[in-house]
Amino acid sequence: MTTNKIKTFAELKDRKKPVVKKVFVALDNEAADDFNNIALAYREAEQAFSEDPGNKALKAEHDEKKAAYDEALANSSDIVVEFQFRSIGRHKFEELITNSPPTPKQKQQAIKDNEEEPAWNPDTFMPGLLAASIVTPEISEEEMFELWDSEDWNMAELMALFLAALQVNQTRKIIDLGKESGQTLDFGLN
Repeated sequence: MTTNKIKTFAELKDRKKPVVKKVFVALDNEAADDFNNIALAYREAEQAFSEDPGNKALKAEHDEKKAAYDEALANSSDIVVEFQFRSIGRHKFEELITNSPPTPKQKQQAIKDNEEEPAWNPDTFMPGLLAASIVTPEISEEEMFELWDSEDWNMAELMALFLAALQVNQTRKIIDLGKESGQTLDFGLN
């Protein structure tokens, strides 16, 4: 692979694409558990059949589990939502931090816990970054704050979304072109 020789700022500006990341969240935990159990049963049947491909009983079980898995996969859009985040640029990112200073209480708690002073107020910065970075689904800033405070969303789900939004705004990407080229391009794979 060789690098593309961009000769002008206009070419650079036209070719640069923002960093994008997708996160999938189950909307129905019971349905997600059912799906995962079907997928596990299929993988186990597939493994057993691959170890004894001449066994007709294992083949029949494999085919049955595969059909159940294919059906569950086809219906998975009913239980999963795809969130897509895109970087917002350095200036907007820094503006969000500036507009979300930690509260005196948060600063005092950090001192009490012998931790560094927080760089931002998580109650405003985290949902604010989500709202600013989200591409799909279409969610307004007000709606994102409502989602953030909802009792239906647990911390692991919210943190998965926040980390995706943070990553698109603070990740660079690399690619190793090999020893022959003497070049490494950064695509954030390390």
